[in-house]
Amino acid sequence: MTWRAQDTFDVIKKAHIVTGHGGRDRMTKHLADKYANITRDALKLFKSYCSVCQEKNLASSCRRCRRSPILSHDFNSRGQVDLVDMQSKACGSYKWIMVYQCHLTKFVIIRPITTKRASEVAFPI
Repeated sequence: MTWRAQDTFDVIKKAHIVTGHGGRDRMTKHLADKYANITRDALKLFKSYCSVCQEKNLASSCRRCRRSPILSHDFNSRGQVDLVDMQSKACGSYKWIMVYQCHLTKFVIIRPITTKRASEVAFPI
């Protein structure tokens, strides 16, 4: 009997399904008793083309980084404030730069401030 590439594919597919779409190491452990010359690269290649595994990886990666966007409907209804420390290059009493950005329009307002106290940062622009 001659061994064909199709036979190797069938063996890997069966091991992959039996292990519950297991990874390369689980398939290697399952196949080690019966087959000696199926490489880890072949198992990795098979797993990379499995559509069920691709969907499973996509779903798990989406769950980890799922973020909801910040929605704003009016100008300056939501914004972001950042304070830049300029104490080493102070201009008179101004030691900080406040940067405000509107989330809706990305409009930026920059203002020098003397301290980073809330009362000065929250002062109406």
